[in-house]
Amino acid sequence: MAMQNQTRNGVYIIACVAGLLLLGGASVARAQVSLPGLPAGIDRTPLERDLDRELPRRVREDTEDRVEQAAEEAERTAQSAAKAVEDTATEVTERAETLVEAASQAAGDAVDLAAGALREFVPGTDPAGLDIEDEIVVLLVEPGQADLVGAGGEQVLARQELAALGLTMLTVRRPAGRTLPQTVEDLRNALPDAAVDFNHVYRYATGSDAADGAAEDATVESEPEPEAADTRLRVGIVDSAVLPDHHAFRDTHIVARDFAAHEGERPATHGTAVASLVARSTGDAGEIYAASVFFQLPGYAPGATTESLVAALDWLVTENVDVINMSLAGPGNALLETAIEKLQANGALIVAAVGNNGPAGEPLYPAAYEGVIGVTAVDRDERIFRYANRGPHVDCAAEGVNVKVADSETGGWRIESGTSMASPHVAVIAGLTRREAQVEAGAVLSWLIASAKDLGRRGHDPVFGHGLVTRPPVVVSSN
Repeated sequence: MAMQNQTRNGVYIIACVAGLLLLGGASVARAQVSLPGLPAGIDRTPLERDLDRELPRRVREDTEDRVEQAAEEAERTAQSAAKAVEDTATEVTERAETLVEAASQAAGDAVDLAAGALREFVPGTDPAGLDIEDEIVVLLVEPGQADLVGAGGEQVLARQELAALGLTMLTVRRPAGRTLPQTVEDLRNALPDAAVDFNHVYRYATGSDAADGAAEDATVESEPEPEAADTRLRVGIVDSAVLPDHHAFRDTHIVARDFAAHEGERPATHGTAVASLVARSTGDAGEIYAASVFFQLPGYAPGATTESLVAALDWLVTENVDVINMSLAGPGNALLETAIEKLQANGALIVAAVGNNGPAGEPLYPAAYEGVIGVTAVDRDERIFRYANRGPHVDCAAEGVNVKVADSETGGWRIESGTSMASPHVAVIAGLTRREAQVEAGAVLSWLIASAKDLGRRGHDPVFGHGLVTRPPVVVSSN
């Protein structure tokens, strides 16, 4: 019986030890362990030694396993995090590169549209037989309407935001299956508040009669120069390019910008001649803002399109010039008329040559527009230039026959005739009058009329207008 009890007690002890091992981490006291069922006085030291050896080893192994698992898990987490960061960085970089590329492309497209990337000029005629750029329609619209253009299949070639006008100018190509006149009509119907027209071509308002003086005449004398203004007069010219290093401009500051929208040469002969007359009339006390609008293709005369004229006018007004001279002429155009009306409403003073199509010639523009001062040409004997246009739009006359002008081809001088050569002098006098008399642009013509020398029929006539303008009117202070 005693042996059976001992066996049962031994089994019980082993079961207790196993339970303690399964609990893993139970603390075993170094003092004697009180085991139920064992007689008092039995030596427990071997059991304690077994417990001391077995439990720490199991705890240590379990801890090491847990630490190792935790380290492996941490490493996996770190690797995953690093991979995620790397993937994210790569994705961000790729997206940034894509966005930069897209932005660059968009900027490039915007520059092309805004500047009007140079294109090949294809000549054509409108229903009236006037020279135009074939396939092309130009529009002036409110900025909010610009995105409506193209809905009918038109291809937008250029888009320019015009600061002085507060309008957007769009150049479009007609869609396939529609004629150019029909495209113009459709766009006018779709946008009744917009100015829509063909891209008409304008020419120099210079005479073509060699007998009127194409050769150098060393004895030609210029008219007396007006006294220089207190401050430099800012004169804008819409013309061909200007040769700025000609010695005619040694004391004249020139700011130049090209607005021609087409490929081809940029002739400088006409613009240099006109600018030299401006410099002479200001007594070298002026600044010239030269907007180049003419281009030339082989076999064709130099030309400028409506699109370029409107952009040039807008720029000159933003440059705050005192007066704008336009020694060019062409057909009436809805865009040009709208631009001039809006700019005049904001204070622009515009002077233009009436053209050289002869006494029977139709009125030419911009000189024939309301508010533009139209200038004809006379010689030193006050005789009318034989090719000058005539009509009620002729406002005044100035010397423009056999005048000495700067020559961009030789760097010297040459003789030129035409209403183009008369207009710059009146433009300078108009600008000086506006500044000295401190009058609104719309009142300048009245001042010029008051001081003009009446020629031809008494009062205003279609040949000389109100008469010959030579000097600014005398401004008498009211103080």
